[in-house]
Order: sequence, then C-alpha cells, then structure tokens
Amino acid sequence: MLVHLQIRNFALIESLDLELTPGLCALTGETGAGKSIVIDALGLALGKRASRDAVRTGADAATVQAAFAVPPGSPVLDELAEMGIDAAAFDPDQDLLLLRREVSRSGPSRCWINGQLVAVGQLERIGRLLVEIHGQHDQQTLLSAREQLRVLDQFGHEDIEPLLAAYRDAYGRWLQARQDLEALAMDEAERARRIDLLRYQVEEITRARLQAGEEEGLQAERRVLRAAEKLREAAEEAYGLLFGGAGGPGAADALAQAAEALERAAATDERLAPVAEGLQAASVHVEESRSALRRYVEDLDADPGRLEAVESRLALLHELKRKYGPTVEAIIAFGEQAAAELADLEAHEERLEERQAALEQAAARLEEAAAALGAARRRWAEALEARIQEELHGLRLGEPRLRIEVTSLDEATPTGKDRVEWLFSANRGEELRPLARVASGGELSRIMLAAKAALAAVDQVPTVIFDEVDAGIGGETAVAVGDRLASLAEHRQVLCVTHLPQIAALADAHFAVAKEAHGDRTLVRITRVDGDERVREVARMLGAADDATSLEHARRLLQRRGKGGDAG
Repeated sequence: MLVHLQIRNFALIESLDLELTPGLCALTGETGAGKSIVIDALGLALGKRASRDAVRTGADAATVQAAFAVPPGSPVLDELAEMGIDAAAFDPDQDLLLLRREVSRSGPSRCWINGQLVAVGQLERIGRLLVEIHGQHDQQTLLSAREQLRVLDQFGHEDIEPLLAAYRDAYGRWLQARQDLEALAMDEAERARRIDLLRYQVEEITRARLQAGEEEGLQAERRVLRAAEKLREAAEEAYGLLFGGAGGPGAADALAQAAEALERAAATDERLAPVAEGLQAASVHVEESRSALRRYVEDLDADPGRLEAVESRLALLHELKRKYGPTVEAIIAFGEQAAAELADLEAHEERLEERQAALEQAAARLEEAAAALGAARRRWAEALEARIQEELHGLRLGEPRLRIEVTSLDEATPTGKDRVEWLFSANRGEELRPLARVASGGELSRIMLAAKAALAAVDQVPTVIFDEVDAGIGGETAVAVGDRLASLAEHRQVLCVTHLPQIAALADAHFAVAKEAHGDRTLVRITRVDGDERVREVARMLGAADDATSLEHARRLLQRRGKGGDAG
C-alpha cells in the first residue's frame, strides 16, 4: 500500500509530505482547493504522462516520490526482477519500494525505482501493479465491451486465465497456419511465370557443369597459353645449352666427361670420389630434364585450339557471375536454391493440400479452445452478475437489474470468440438495455463501485483511488456508497477525494485540503484532521462549520463508525 507521498514544486504545491494509513483515506476541501492536484502528482510517480506546465512557477523542476509497503510474494517483486532491479535495495525493516519522478522545466523527465534510473515505461509497469486511479470520467470505460470483458476475466481469473492462455496459443498457431497457406496460394499465373524462370536458371547452371575453384585454374592456364611462344623458345634454348645443338657439345656431355675424369682420378686419390659421385648424380638429373623439356614443348604444341576453349569457358563463367553471383561457388549455391524452390512450386498442389489440412486442424483446435473459454466465461458471468446485483441493491439504485450476456462471435479475436455485454435496468418494469444506452453518470459511478467491490477479493492491486466518482449523489445514497467504500477498504487501501460528508465520516484517516495565500503566491496545504478539527471539517461539508446543528450532525455521522471527537 501507499505509505508516504512527497511532493515538491508541483503545480500549487511547494512542499508536501503525506503519511497514509491502511483502510479508507478521505481527502476533502472546497471546490478548487487542490484535492485532485495530489492525485495528479501521485499519477506522475506512477508513470503517467508528464507536462512541464506542472512545474510550479519559479521552480526549475517538480519532483514526486511515493513509498509503498510491498509484502513478500507480491507480483511487484517478480516484475522488478524481470526488469533487473535488485529487490535487495528495499528497506530491510519496512520493505519499502520508492518510486520517484522528476519533471524539469527545461530538460527531460527522469524516473527512479529504489534509486535506480529507469525508463518511464518501466515506472508505469510497476505503477499499474500498485495503484488504480479512477477519475470523475473513468467510469465511462465500463461502457466499452473490452472493459466489460476484462472485468469478467479478472473476476474468474483462476479458472479463465489458463483457458485464455490455451486459447491464445491455439490462436497464434491458427494465424501462422493461415499465413503459411496464404503464402503458398499465390496467383496461378505468377506461379507459372516463376516456374519458367527457375527452370531456365536451373538448366543454364546445370548445363555449365561448374566445379568449385575451376575459374582460378582456367585463369592460370590462360596465362600460360598466351605466353606459349616465349615459353617454347625458353625451353628450346635450355635444351640446346644442356644437350648441344648445331653439332656442338652441350653442358650434359661436359658434365658426363667431368664425372668420368674424376672417377678415374679417384682411383688414385679417394678424396675425389665424393665429387665424382655428385657429378654423376647431377648428370642423371640433367638426363631426366631432357625428357621433361621434350614433353613440355610437345604439350605446348599439342592443342592449338586450347586457348580459344579456355577463353570461351571464362567468358561463360563471367556471364553466369553477372546473373547469379560473384563467384563460381555462389553460382552453384544459387542453382541449388533455385532447384529447391522449383521442386517446391512443382509440388504445389500437394503442399497446398498439406497446408490446407494443417489450417483445418489448427482451426479445430482453436474452436475447442474458444468453446472451453466461452463456457467458463458464461459460468463466471452468472456469478459476477449475482455479486454485482447484490452490491447494487445496497447502493440505493431503486430496483436495479444487471445481466451479463456472453455471446459468440463469428470471427476469432486475440481474446476469444466471445462478446460480453452488460445490460442494465434501474427501475422495475423497464427493459434491460446496454449499459451505455441507459445508465446515468451517477448510476455508472455506483455500478463501477459495485464492480470494484465484487472484484475486491480477487484484485491484486493494493491501492485504489476514487477521485470524486461520488459526484451527483447525496443523502442515503451517499451513506450507502460510503459503506461500500469502507467495505472495499477492508481488502485494499482506498483513497477517496470526496465532497460528501457521509463518505468522509466513514474514513479511517481524513485529510483536509485548502488553498492559502502567502504574499503574492497561492499554496496548497494538506493536513490530517482528527478530533474537533475533523468534526468541524465534516460540519463544513454539511454547509456550516460553526453552526451548532451542523456540528452535532457531524458528530453523529462520525459516531456511525466510531470516528468522532468533541467540538470545542
């Protein structure tokens, strides 16, 4: 629950520290005194939209800090853990969670959770788990079918939530199956054109019989073929030098003669034997070079058309690279992908039948999940209807009747195939009609309060704020509304901005809001009132703070719940 609210330089509030208690807390004051400013400031700390205009005149920034008591096991702790905010930062004695917001007149807004800088969206996520704020016009949300469905699902959440999760899973699978079918069921003419193109591409690439790395080998061969004449001349020149030519001796003959001479001499001096052996080995290698050079020259002359063939192959590779990829390997990969797509398109009818069957199966599972969800909603609609009806009878609405209808939709939606509509009649004999068409503002306020009372046992948000939602009622109706607020406050902390003394008198804590002039400035002041001060504040709300009759009436109102004190 909210235990402390600190406001600095927000609108007409220069400095305010508000200590709050469990139960029902009432904020009262004259019209325009600034009661709603406090609620607006709290909304800022909860991540609501900020405006620089909210910064008090003369100040550079407005800051609001809200401290909440968070018990162990609260879903707030799970949300903080998901955000990466260390729960160990809590006050070890009080388990306080601190939300802080600063709105600068010239710079960006900044947010903190337990001193850790966070995004405003994160602040809002935590704020939604801590506080619900209902303003004067918020009851209008109850007129929407979406909100009426949300309230029903919240009331029966233990039963409905797992069924809704199963439905959403089935809905997602059905959507995917439908998208898969739609992607395959392309226009037949477009499919035929695509098949023709792919078939041509696959045939062209297949016909080329590409080999990975062949382009590099062809480029090396082309360099050799283009220099064939010079290479032949070099080989023939080397051959002549080694083996002689034009009748003259070559280096091979001289090498052989030298080896023979040293071999004879080695018979006399063995030290020449290694040299002779080396020359003999060299002579053998030279002889091997003879056949190698001869084969090399013969190969150069073997295929005079080879250069043309290599050039033609390289030109083909260049053309394929221009169409399908920067390398031979990329062209091969493109051809494989095209072949796979071609096979897929050529098996179109078979795959179409498979995906149609998958969609039908997904649709059947979706219908089963929707039926189970709808049945649960109908059961809980009856229970919620009875619970709200019970609450309405105590709220002075004459002879109200409420029916919650759950009807089936033709089309699936992310939340199910159900349409929830609340039908209402305030008077006997009047036909039940949609809530949006028949309920007045005061009736809507009470219906919303009845719904909140019905949800009190299952709602996990610990603090709820009503900002003048009691407008337009009075007398015994005000007493009845006050009783319901007090009953709701037994389960949750309730803050109520009210003009009704019947409601204020039932509060566990009463705060009076007033404007005060200080020099040339106007400030908002909030004080907790007890005893005689509270009697006088309730009397003021009755119309005359110093009138003996009003003071006595105020005492009687306060004594209804034992909140009274003596007026001096």
